[in-house]
Amino acid sequence: MTAVLLLAACGSAAASPDQGPLGVRTPGSLRDLFLDVVQWDARAVPALRLDVGWAMANDWSTPTTLTRDGQVVQVRLDEQADSLTASLRVPWGVVLGSPEGSFLRRLATALEIRGTVHWGGWSDPVIDAWHRVFAYNDFARPAFPSNEIHLALHPALGTAPVDIRQATFAFGDVVLRNQLLLWEGGDPLRDGPGARAGVSLRLDVKIPTGSLPRMGGSGGWDVGLGLLGTWQATSWLVGHAIVTGSLWSPMAGDLPLQPRTWQGSAGLSLAVLLGGWSLLLEDRWSSAPFQAGWGFVEVDPEWTLQSSAFTAVTLPQNQITGGVRYGPVTFWFQEDFTIGHVPGLGPTWFHDTNAPDVALGLTLTLRP
Repeated sequence: MTAVLLLAACGSAAASPDQGPLGVRTPGSLRDLFLDVVQWDARAVPALRLDVGWAMANDWSTPTTLTRDGQVVQVRLDEQADSLTASLRVPWGVVLGSPEGSFLRRLATALEIRGTVHWGGWSDPVIDAWHRVFAYNDFARPAFPSNEIHLALHPALGTAPVDIRQATFAFGDVVLRNQLLLWEGGDPLRDGPGARAGVSLRLDVKIPTGSLPRMGGSGGWDVGLGLLGTWQATSWLVGHAIVTGSLWSPMAGDLPLQPRTWQGSAGLSLAVLLGGWSLLLEDRWSSAPFQAGWGFVEVDPEWTLQSSAFTAVTLPQNQITGGVRYGPVTFWFQEDFTIGHVPGLGPTWFHDTNAPDVALGLTLTLRP
């Protein structure tokens, strides 16, 4: 704790703008329960780094009934989740004074903790107004009161493990992120990193410290591997890519709805460097979180498949994120947009999961 406070006290903006990706997870009520291998710069980590971030995610669905093999579950995603995350990134070789080229010089580890308030929030009327102005699909939002919380994840005849109807604080799962530099080379085209390009391997582990009934975590251990690449294409453009595979353990309890054991994701990030500013555009695709075979049951004609939690539970998800960074401060905004046809929705070529419908956040990065 003393080291963190000292780092925060002496942190300052780097002379060169940060060339790294946003490093944000794919948020949402369901995905926050599991491990997400977030994207870093694939080149060597040059110094201690503390990232403190706030994120707001608005999830939406009508009350949803899903069935498979005679089992029936209830899912409801209606909330605003505000989270605070702190991540301390340690380059072991730099801290321990290891020689250049050694294993420790290529290894960095981050300890990440998160706390989340699940509540009704303030964002529902803003999203409703956005939908009205641009004549977008309102997903049956006007039929329900704004700024309320209704989170449900349980069998049809029960309320466990999740039935939240009032503001709830949840301490999340602790995550250990480990990155090993495999290769870097080329002279950099501007001040900052010591190389033009790099390739790294990631191994992340989620420790089940969060409570599933409070929507703080799945109650199980998750492990993820990732391969990352970074290339400084010009003095003002840097590209990043990541491909991951993860092993998610089952959720605690005997809920019939369980995650897929094997998960995958892929992402691209572009950083445009303009003086002391960085503009970022990212795209992240993630596989379907839960097991296949669940069908949607129409209980009310206004609670359609499109406004339900069906796509959030059973289909892949794609998030497009834009960000702007100046010095140590980064603001980002995220929308869901997934290419692919959904059976039962007609001739559509893309779908929204609304999990989350929209997300945004601020990150403060401090270095010694």
